[in-house]
Amino acid sequence: LAHHITCMVQAEGDAGASREKLAQAEHMYSSVLCEQQSCTQAWTGLAGLFKAQMDMAESEEAKAEFRSLAMEAFSQGVESDSNDPVVWSQLGLFSLAESDAKKGEVCFRTAIHKNRTILAAWVNLGLSMQLANVPSEACAMYVKALSTFRDSHEIYNNIANLYRHLGKYEEAMVSYQACLNIKDDYAIAHNNLALLHAARGSLDDAVFSLNKALQLDPGLDCAKSNLIKVKELQRRAQLAGEADTPQ
Repeated sequence: LAHHITCMVQAEGDAGASREKLAQAEHMYSSVLCEQQSCTQAWTGLAGLFKAQMDMAESEEAKAEFRSLAMEAFSQGVESDSNDPVVWSQLGLFSLAESDAKKGEVCFRTAIHKNRTILAAWVNLGLSMQLANVPSEACAMYVKALSTFRDSHEIYNNIANLYRHLGKYEEAMVSYQACLNIKDDYAIAHNNLALLHAARGSLDDAVFSLNKALQLDPGLDCAKSNLIKVKELQRRAQLAGEADTPQ
């Protein structure tokens, strides 16, 4: 219940109500830890709660305090059970949020070492490698992950993004198509495919993919923003074409 409250607060519009709910969740975690101090799940949940409070904090001093509390909770979680892959995965996500991609990579590798069947750890390991600017290693890791998770649309989407950033457009197209063959209603992949179309100069295809993304998820802000940008590119291309037309 405490974990559910913490997750729901992130979508809460009322800051006061959010703080009250987080205090309620903190009390629940504390009650569990009073009875069972070595409960790794409770320590991990408490760390996530402090991360939510950190994100809501208005002053740098308050952010620093909640950051310290989150790290202490993670440390307690690892100390309680260093073989729990969940605590390592959550610590990895926290590290990525703190712009520490190398630490995130270490955490996700540890999580995978503890349990190789956690798909999210593989996906986030690849992301941390990309953020650490080691694209060749990230690509090799994604390919390795696909040998285990052959039907993972997330991995195909991520490796397609990587290929796109590297300018390997043909490989990116193949990977995006593989992703959407598995999950055609994956809105973010349609958005990312649109970026590939735009990079290749296929602006009409980009608009089509962005409209598809927004049809699937009308609230997808990145697709809304990209659609405006691509339509502006279309307008400029049309004006340039008219200017080049002999009178």
